[in-house]
Amino acid sequence: MKGAIFLFLVLISFSDTCLVVRSPSPVCKCPPIGLFNQSDVERNAGGYYLGNRPTWHPVVNRVVNNENVFGTQPRNIGNLKCELHTDGTYQWYFHGYPMFDMSLGCQEDTDSCSCPEIKGNSESGVTLTERFPDTPDQCYFYEGSCSNDSKEAFVYSKNEIISTGTVTREVRFEDLLCVKDYDNNFDWYFFNEKLENVSIGCSTIKDAFGSDEVCACGAFPIITTVEQLEKYDKTNKYRGRIIGANSWTPSCAFNVTCDDGYVGVVFSDSNEPVELTISSYITCTYNPITNYLRIWVVNSVRVLNPAAACLKINGSFN
Repeated sequence: MKGAIFLFLVLISFSDTCLVVRSPSPVCKCPPIGLFNQSDVERNAGGYYLGNRPTWHPVVNRVVNNENVFGTQPRNIGNLKCELHTDGTYQWYFHGYPMFDMSLGCQEDTDSCSCPEIKGNSESGVTLTERFPDTPDQCYFYEGSCSNDSKEAFVYSKNEIISTGTVTREVRFEDLLCVKDYDNNFDWYFFNEKLENVSIGCSTIKDAFGSDEVCACGAFPIITTVEQLEKYDKTNKYRGRIIGANSWTPSCAFNVTCDDGYVGVVFSDSNEPVELTISSYITCTYNPITNYLRIWVVNSVRVLNPAAACLKINGSFN
């Protein structure tokens, strides 16, 4: 099963209301939205790493210590529309790109206190606090702020820095999860990216990523050198490809335009490289689980720490 999956995390002990997944109209022409259980998650190509977490059909609120963590309910997923596809069928589109076999699921947080404690780098000026100190079995509801207003709090892992896409000075790390793998090891994840030696510290987008902030989503570097391509292409699939001229500028919603013979490719820490078509566009949009964060989306897929280049896919190598 390779369908798209949205997982909303809830605390079961305080959840007593079920979400009704409503179509836009009684005669909606799009396929029904699936509702995942735990075995569905285990078989899902993109979400199998969450297969050890108890999963059931969606519920309305994420409630911790009797406080609603999500925004106003019911929760809307912006830019999710039922539209006519090129093959004549109606499909769900997320930011202009079809999502086939889409499903929703909720997961119980049972392991959040089993991962190593996350430390704040005090030398960077970060203040790290627990949002729900009276709930001792919920250990990943961190909030970070920086003593210097020109900086923001980032997640640091062994080989990477992660920008949360915050729109507030106080950063809520909603995408930080403690996950038990199939060997009963516990690891921190940010979105779908496994982390090592996790800490939280303060910096600027420019210092952390070498490029300016775009909207609230963070950096979107333009790859112009062989060294940059080797850094971002972790698959080595595009090693030696000729890098073309870039006539595009990252913004809140943009296309990667390349010269004839070159193709735009988006690299990220969270997904395989994405080769773009002329109709593909990249957007900075709301994180579906909170109003306080933004995410990069390309071809209906969220990408973490993205960068892009115009590459000659067919023919010559450097």
